Amino acid sequence: MHTFPYSIRARIPRSNIRYTVSRMISTSLTISQANSETLQVSSTKDTEKEAKQLEKQREILLKRQLKAEFSVLLQDLPQLTYPKHYKVECINTEDKVNTTLREFLKSQQGDVFGVDFEWPPTFIKGQPEKKISLVQICSSNAILLVQTTRMKSFPKELQRFFEDRDLLKTGVNIRMDGLKLHRDFGIKTNGLVELMSFANASKLPEVKKYHMRSLRALTAFFLKRRMAKGDVRISNWAVRSLTPKQISYAALDAYASYQIYQAIKKEGIKDIPIIHLEDVHLSRPKSLEKKEKKQEKQTTIEKTLIKPSNTQWRPSSTVVVLKKTT
Repeated sequence: MHTFPYSIRARIPRSNIRYTVSRMISTSLTISQANSETLQVSSTKDTEKEAKQLEKQREILLKRQLKAEFSVLLQDLPQLTYPKHYKVECINTEDKVNTTLREFLKSQQGDVFGVDFEWPPTFIKGQPEKKISLVQICSSNAILLVQTTRMKSFPKELQRFFEDRDLLKTGVNIRMDGLKLHRDFGIKTNGLVELMSFANASKLPEVKKYHMRSLRALTAFFLKRRMAKGDVRISNWAVRSLTPKQISYAALDAYASYQIYQAIKKEGIKDIPIIHLEDVHLSRPKSLEKKEKKQEKQTTIEKTLIKPSNTQWRPSSTVVVLKKTT
Protein backbone atom coordinates (compact mmCIF):
# COMPACT_ATOMS: atom_id res chain seq x y z
CA MET A 1 0.00 0.00 0.00
CA HIS A 2 1.35 3.37 -0.96
CA THR A 3 0.98 6.36 1.39
CA PHE A 4 1.11 9.96 0.41
CA PRO A 5 3.06 12.36 2.52
CA TYR A 6 0.64 15.20 1.71
CA SER A 7 -3.11 15.46 2.43
CA ILE A 8 -5.37 17.28 -0.01
CA ARG A 9 -7.78 19.84 1.46
CA ALA A 10 -10.42 21.80 -0.42
CA ARG A 11 -10.38 25.39 0.51
CA ILE A 12 -13.49 27.52 -0.19
CA PRO A 13 -13.36 31.25 0.31
CA ARG A 14 -15.37 32.39 3.34
CA SER A 15 -17.20 35.01 1.33
CA ASN A 16 -18.63 32.29 -0.94
CA ILE A 17 -19.81 30.26 2.07
CA ARG A 18 -21.66 33.24 3.54
CA TYR A 19 -23.36 33.90 0.16
CA THR A 20 -24.41 30.26 -0.23
CA VAL A 21 -25.86 30.07 3.27
CA SER A 22 -27.75 33.35 2.92
CA ARG A 23 -29.06 32.20 -0.46
CA MET A 24 -30.30 28.94 1.03
CA ILE A 25 -32.02 30.75 3.89
CA SER A 26 -33.67 33.20 1.50
CA THR A 27 -34.88 30.39 -0.76
CA SER A 28 -36.30 28.42 2.16
CA LEU A 29 -38.16 31.51 3.42
CA THR A 30 -39.63 32.13 -0.05
CA ILE A 31 -40.77 28.50 -0.29
CA SER A 32 -42.33 28.61 3.16
CA GLN A 33 -44.18 31.84 2.32
CA ALA A 34 -45.46 30.33 -0.94
CA ASN A 35 -46.65 27.23 0.89
CA SER A 36 -48.36 29.40 3.47
CA GLU A 37 -50.17 31.43 0.79
CA THR A 38 -51.19 28.24 -1.04
CA LEU A 39 -52.62 26.86 2.19
CA GLN A 40 -54.50 30.10 2.80
CA VAL A 41 -55.98 30.11 -0.74
CA SER A 42 -56.90 26.45 -0.43
CA SER A 43 -58.47 27.09 2.96
CA THR A 44 -60.44 30.06 1.56
CA LYS A 45 -61.72 28.00 -1.37
CA ASP A 46 -62.76 25.18 0.94
CA THR A 47 -64.57 27.66 3.18
CA GLU A 48 -66.41 29.20 0.21
CA LYS A 49 -67.34 25.75 -1.08
CA GLU A 50 -68.66 24.71 2.32
CA ALA A 51 -70.63 27.96 2.59
CA LYS A 52 -72.23 27.35 -0.82
CA GLN A 53 -73.11 23.78 0.12
CA LEU A 54 -74.69 24.94 3.39
CA GLU A 55 -76.67 27.61 1.55
CA LYS A 56 -77.88 25.04 -0.98
CA GLN A 57 -78.93 22.70 1.82
CA ARG A 58 -80.82 25.54 3.51
CA GLU A 59 -82.65 26.30 0.25
CA ILE A 60 -83.59 22.63 -0.20
CA LEU A 61 -84.87 22.40 3.38
CA LEU A 62 -86.82 25.65 2.97
CA LYS A 63 -88.44 24.41 -0.25
CA ARG A 64 -89.42 21.15 1.44
CA GLN A 65 -90.87 23.04 4.36
CA LEU A 66 -92.85 25.41 2.13
CA LYS A 67 -94.08 22.49 0.03
CA ALA A 68 -95.32 20.72 3.14
CA GLU A 69 -97.04 23.89 4.35
CA PHE A 70 -98.64 24.35 0.91
CA SER A 71 -99.98 20.78 0.99
CA VAL A 72 -101.61 21.51 4.34
CA LEU A 73 -103.03 24.74 2.94
CA LEU A 74 -104.59 22.88 0.01
CA GLN A 75 -106.27 20.34 2.26
CA ASP A 76 -108.23 23.06 4.04
CA LEU A 77 -109.50 24.67 0.82
CA PRO A 78 -112.78 23.77 -0.94
CA GLN A 79 -112.57 22.30 -4.42
CA LEU A 80 -112.75 24.63 -7.42
CA THR A 81 -115.99 24.57 -9.42
CA TYR A 82 -117.44 26.99 -11.96
CA PRO A 83 -120.83 28.64 -11.21
CA LYS A 84 -124.06 27.03 -12.35
CA HIS A 85 -124.88 29.93 -14.67
CA TYR A 86 -121.77 29.14 -16.75
CA LYS A 87 -122.53 27.47 -20.07
CA VAL A 88 -119.96 24.88 -21.21
CA GLU A 89 -120.17 24.00 -24.90
CA CYS A 90 -118.03 21.41 -26.71
CA ILE A 91 -117.64 21.89 -30.49
CA ASN A 92 -115.95 19.59 -33.01
CA THR A 93 -116.86 20.97 -36.47
CA GLU A 94 -115.30 23.92 -38.27
CA ASP A 95 -118.56 25.56 -39.35
CA LYS A 96 -120.02 25.28 -35.85
CA VAL A 97 -116.90 26.89 -34.36
CA ASN A 98 -117.04 29.87 -36.73
CA THR A 99 -120.75 30.47 -36.02
CA THR A 100 -120.59 29.92 -32.26
CA LEU A 101 -117.42 31.98 -31.71
CA ARG A 102 -118.87 35.01 -33.53
CA GLU A 103 -121.94 34.95 -31.28
CA PHE A 104 -119.78 34.20 -28.25
CA LEU A 105 -117.60 37.31 -28.75
CA LYS A 106 -120.56 39.59 -29.50
CA SER A 107 -122.27 38.64 -26.23
CA GLN A 108 -119.19 39.43 -24.11
CA GLN A 109 -118.78 42.77 -22.39
CA GLY A 110 -115.11 42.39 -21.50
CA ASP A 111 -112.01 41.85 -23.61
CA VAL A 112 -110.25 39.29 -21.38
CA PHE A 113 -110.45 35.52 -21.80
CA GLY A 114 -108.93 32.58 -19.95
CA VAL A 115 -107.22 30.31 -22.48
CA ASP A 116 -105.61 26.90 -22.33
CA PHE A 117 -104.65 24.06 -24.69
CA GLU A 118 -104.60 20.29 -24.38
CA TRP A 119 -102.93 17.65 -26.56
CA PRO A 120 -102.16 13.92 -26.17
CA PRO A 121 -99.01 13.17 -24.16
CA THR A 122 -95.98 11.34 -25.54
CA PHE A 123 -94.60 8.54 -23.40
CA ILE A 124 -91.72 7.43 -25.67
CA LYS A 125 -88.45 9.35 -25.54
CA GLY A 126 -87.63 11.04 -28.84
CA GLN A 127 -91.18 10.78 -30.14
CA PRO A 128 -92.37 14.03 -31.79
CA GLU A 129 -94.82 16.19 -29.87
CA LYS A 130 -98.44 15.80 -30.95
CA LYS A 131 -100.58 18.66 -32.21
CA ILE A 132 -103.07 20.63 -30.14
CA SER A 133 -106.32 18.68 -29.83
CA LEU A 134 -108.40 20.96 -27.63
CA VAL A 135 -108.69 24.75 -27.28
CA GLN A 136 -110.37 26.11 -24.13
CA ILE A 137 -111.73 29.68 -23.96
CA CYS A 138 -113.43 31.10 -20.86
CA SER A 139 -115.34 34.38 -20.59
CA SER A 140 -117.45 35.95 -17.83
CA ASN A 141 -120.34 33.52 -18.32
CA ALA A 142 -119.38 30.76 -20.78
CA ILE A 143 -116.65 28.27 -21.65
CA LEU A 144 -115.97 26.98 -25.16
CA LEU A 145 -114.15 23.70 -25.74
CA VAL A 146 -113.03 23.41 -29.37
CA GLN A 147 -111.85 19.99 -30.59
CA THR A 148 -109.46 20.70 -33.47
CA THR A 149 -108.31 17.11 -34.01
CA ARG A 150 -110.87 16.11 -36.64
CA MET A 151 -111.00 19.43 -38.47
CA LYS A 152 -109.42 19.67 -41.91
CA SER A 153 -108.16 23.20 -41.21
CA PHE A 154 -107.97 25.59 -38.28
CA PRO A 155 -111.25 27.57 -38.01
CA LYS A 156 -110.98 31.10 -39.45
CA GLU A 157 -112.87 32.78 -36.61
CA LEU A 158 -110.69 31.03 -34.06
CA GLN A 159 -107.58 32.21 -35.89
CA ARG A 160 -108.91 35.81 -35.88
CA PHE A 161 -109.55 35.51 -32.15
CA PHE A 162 -105.94 34.54 -31.41
CA GLU A 163 -104.46 37.13 -33.78
CA ASP A 164 -106.56 40.00 -32.37
CA ARG A 165 -104.28 42.33 -30.36
CA ASP A 166 -107.20 43.90 -28.45
CA LEU A 167 -108.51 40.62 -27.04
CA LEU A 168 -106.40 39.52 -24.06
CA LYS A 169 -105.73 35.81 -23.58
CA THR A 170 -104.51 34.95 -20.11
CA GLY A 171 -103.09 31.81 -18.57
CA VAL A 172 -100.12 30.22 -16.84
CA ASN A 173 -97.21 29.70 -19.25
CA ILE A 174 -99.40 31.23 -21.94
CA ARG A 175 -96.42 32.36 -24.03
CA MET A 176 -95.29 28.74 -24.46
CA ASP A 177 -98.85 27.83 -25.43
CA GLY A 178 -98.74 30.59 -28.05
CA LEU A 179 -95.49 29.21 -29.44
CA LYS A 180 -97.06 25.75 -29.51
CA LEU A 181 -99.98 27.11 -31.54
CA HIS A 182 -97.50 28.65 -33.98
CA ARG A 183 -95.57 25.38 -34.34
CA ASP A 184 -98.73 23.39 -35.00
CA PHE A 185 -100.76 25.78 -37.18
CA GLY A 186 -98.48 28.72 -38.05
CA ILE A 187 -100.66 31.21 -36.11
CA LYS A 188 -99.00 34.11 -34.26
CA THR A 189 -101.02 34.79 -31.13
CA ASN A 190 -101.31 38.36 -29.83
CA GLY A 191 -102.57 39.85 -26.56
CA LEU A 192 -101.00 37.23 -24.27
CA VAL A 193 -100.99 37.96 -20.53
CA GLU A 194 -98.68 35.70 -18.53
CA LEU A 195 -100.24 35.08 -15.12
CA MET A 196 -96.89 34.08 -13.59
CA SER A 197 -95.47 37.54 -14.36
CA PHE A 198 -98.73 39.32 -13.48
CA ALA A 199 -98.81 37.58 -10.08
CA ASN A 200 -95.33 38.87 -9.24
CA ALA A 201 -96.79 42.38 -9.01
CA SER A 202 -99.35 41.27 -6.43
CA LYS A 203 -98.98 42.21 -2.76
CA LEU A 204 -100.65 39.03 -1.56
CA PRO A 205 -98.61 37.52 1.35
CA GLU A 206 -98.88 33.95 0.01
CA VAL A 207 -97.38 35.00 -3.32
CA LYS A 208 -94.35 36.54 -1.61
CA LYS A 209 -93.92 33.64 0.82
CA TYR A 210 -94.24 30.55 -1.36
CA HIS A 211 -92.77 31.72 -4.70
CA MET A 212 -94.99 29.16 -6.48
CA ARG A 213 -96.50 30.12 -9.84
CA SER A 214 -98.32 27.02 -11.10
CA LEU A 215 -102.01 27.28 -11.97
CA ARG A 216 -102.83 25.14 -8.96
CA ALA A 217 -100.83 27.39 -6.62
CA LEU A 218 -102.25 30.65 -8.01
CA THR A 219 -105.76 29.20 -7.72
CA ALA A 220 -105.11 28.50 -4.05
CA PHE A 221 -103.63 31.95 -3.39
CA PHE A 222 -106.08 34.18 -5.26
CA LEU A 223 -109.29 32.13 -5.47
CA LYS A 224 -108.91 30.24 -2.18
CA ARG A 225 -109.84 27.04 -3.97
CA ARG A 226 -108.19 23.67 -4.59
CA MET A 227 -107.76 22.34 -8.13
CA ALA A 228 -108.25 18.61 -8.42
CA LYS A 229 -105.37 17.03 -10.34
CA GLY A 230 -105.38 13.45 -11.55
CA ASP A 231 -104.57 11.13 -14.44
CA VAL A 232 -107.09 12.94 -16.65
CA ARG A 233 -104.48 15.57 -17.51
CA ILE A 234 -102.38 12.92 -19.31
CA SER A 235 -105.36 11.26 -21.00
CA ASN A 236 -105.98 11.05 -24.75
CA TRP A 237 -107.32 14.46 -25.76
CA ALA A 238 -107.64 13.45 -29.41
CA VAL A 239 -110.67 11.18 -28.85
CA ARG A 240 -113.84 11.83 -30.83
CA SER A 241 -115.98 12.39 -27.72
CA LEU A 242 -114.52 13.78 -24.50
CA THR A 243 -115.45 12.12 -21.22
CA PRO A 244 -117.25 14.11 -18.46
CA LYS A 245 -113.98 14.17 -16.47
CA GLN A 246 -112.06 15.57 -19.44
CA ILE A 247 -114.70 18.25 -20.04
CA SER A 248 -114.71 19.28 -16.37
CA TYR A 249 -110.89 19.37 -16.16
CA ALA A 250 -110.49 21.39 -19.38
CA ALA A 251 -113.24 23.86 -18.48
CA LEU A 252 -111.84 24.46 -14.98
CA ASP A 253 -108.34 25.20 -16.32
CA ALA A 254 -109.65 28.01 -18.51
CA TYR A 255 -112.04 29.21 -15.79
CA ALA A 256 -109.25 29.41 -13.20
CA SER A 257 -107.04 31.42 -15.58
CA TYR A 258 -109.87 33.92 -16.17
CA GLN A 259 -110.74 34.34 -12.49
CA ILE A 260 -107.11 34.65 -11.34
CA TYR A 261 -106.60 37.53 -13.79
CA GLN A 262 -109.69 39.28 -12.44
CA ALA A 263 -108.54 38.78 -8.83
CA ILE A 264 -105.09 40.28 -9.50
CA LYS A 265 -106.58 43.16 -11.47
CA LYS A 266 -108.75 44.10 -8.45
CA GLU A 267 -105.56 45.06 -6.60
CA GLY A 268 -105.30 48.06 -8.90
CA ILE A 269 -102.22 46.90 -10.81
CA LYS A 270 -101.97 49.00 -13.96
CA ASP A 271 -98.84 47.64 -15.65
CA ILE A 272 -100.16 44.50 -17.31
CA PRO A 273 -97.47 42.55 -19.21
CA ILE A 274 -98.88 41.90 -22.70
CA ILE A 275 -97.06 39.80 -25.30
CA HIS A 276 -97.69 40.02 -29.05
CA LEU A 277 -96.00 37.15 -30.88
CA GLU A 278 -96.58 39.04 -34.12
CA ASP A 279 -93.80 41.40 -32.98
CA VAL A 280 -91.41 38.48 -32.35
CA HIS A 281 -89.33 36.90 -35.10
CA LEU A 282 -90.42 33.29 -35.35
CA SER A 283 -89.09 30.80 -37.88
CA ARG A 284 -91.60 29.07 -40.11
CA PRO A 285 -92.78 25.79 -38.55
CA LYS A 286 -91.18 22.71 -40.11
CA SER A 287 -94.49 20.86 -40.06
CA LEU A 288 -96.03 23.50 -42.34
CA GLU A 289 -93.02 23.47 -44.68
CA LYS A 290 -93.32 19.70 -45.09
CA LYS A 291 -97.06 20.03 -45.70
CA GLU A 292 -96.54 22.70 -48.38
CA LYS A 293 -93.84 20.65 -50.14
CA LYS A 294 -96.13 17.63 -50.12
CA GLN A 295 -98.97 19.70 -51.60
CA GLU A 296 -96.69 21.14 -54.30
CA LYS A 297 -95.49 17.65 -55.21
CA GLN A 298 -99.06 16.36 -55.40
CA THR A 299 -100.09 19.33 -57.59
CA THR A 300 -97.16 18.69 -59.95
CA ILE A 301 -98.11 15.03 -60.29
CA GLU A 302 -101.74 15.91 -61.01
CA LYS A 303 -100.74 18.40 -63.71
CA THR A 304 -98.59 15.83 -65.51
CA LEU A 305 -101.41 13.28 -65.47
CA ILE A 306 -104.03 15.64 -66.90
CA LYS A 307 -104.03 15.63 -70.75
CA PRO A 308 -104.66 18.92 -72.53
CA SER A 309 -108.18 18.99 -74.05
CA ASN A 310 -107.12 20.70 -77.31
CA THR A 311 -104.66 18.01 -78.40
CA GLN A 312 -105.65 14.85 -80.22
CA TRP A 313 -104.21 11.60 -78.96
CA ARG A 314 -102.06 9.68 -81.35
CA PRO A 315 -100.28 6.37 -80.90
CA SER A 316 -96.62 6.68 -79.98
CA SER A 317 -93.78 4.82 -81.63
CA THR A 318 -94.04 2.09 -79.03
CA VAL A 319 -97.68 1.36 -79.79
CA VAL A 320 -98.53 -1.39 -82.30
CA VAL A 321 -101.81 -0.99 -84.14
CA LEU A 322 -103.38 -4.25 -85.29
CA LYS A 323 -105.96 -4.42 -88.08
CA LYS A 324 -108.41 -7.24 -88.34
CA THR A 325 -108.20 -9.05 -91.69
CA THR A 326 -111.20 -10.62 -93.33
